[in-house]
Amino acid sequence: MKNLLKKVKALFRPKVHEDKPVRAMRKATPRISISKEKINTLPIFKYNGKIHLVRNDAQAAAAVKELRRERVLGFDIETRPAFRKGESYPPALLQLAGHSAVYIFQLLALRDLKWFHEIFSNAGIVKAGVSLDHDLKKLRERQAFQSAGFVELSELSDQAGIQNNGLRGLAALPRRTRTTDSRHGY
Repeated sequence: MKNLLKKVKALFRPKVHEDKPVRAMRKATPRISISKEKINTLPIFKYNGKIHLVRNDAQAAAAVKELRRERVLGFDIETRPAFRKGESYPPALLQLAGHSAVYIFQLLALRDLKWFHEIFSNAGIVKAGVSLDHDLKKLRERQAFQSAGFVELSELSDQAGIQNNGLRGLAALPRRTRTTDSRHGY
């Protein structure tokens, strides 16, 4: 974990632009890749840690207290799909994965989202994810906050010379396991 933080910090400009995910300084020529066919032959990764489902404001407060202790968080949101032009829905789930546990926030069940700033505005906690611009925009529609400490993994992988910069490819290369997503049939 400490090595990851050192590598992330070394790859980016010392000054982080406010309210934008951290961006890579230079882009390397992709050298490392793995095919979809090869990914599909890898064993499925199974997470065996604690998973906390956060359904109310009291649970959210307790979760944020724990998450503030983390140095690196995996970050993702899930939104109801829209099938018509102009149709859009607010984020339904927020997933924050720390060293010892994963927290899944049912955002539509929570009334008070003011705690967003405690995590999302804290530059001391790295929040790593893919497609962060879209996710942050959708979250700001629910509750305004100033973002700090976000790292776009697809740009970091580009800089490292990794051609597969989607979540499945990024999980497959270092871990030699695959992730599953029932929404997409794999």
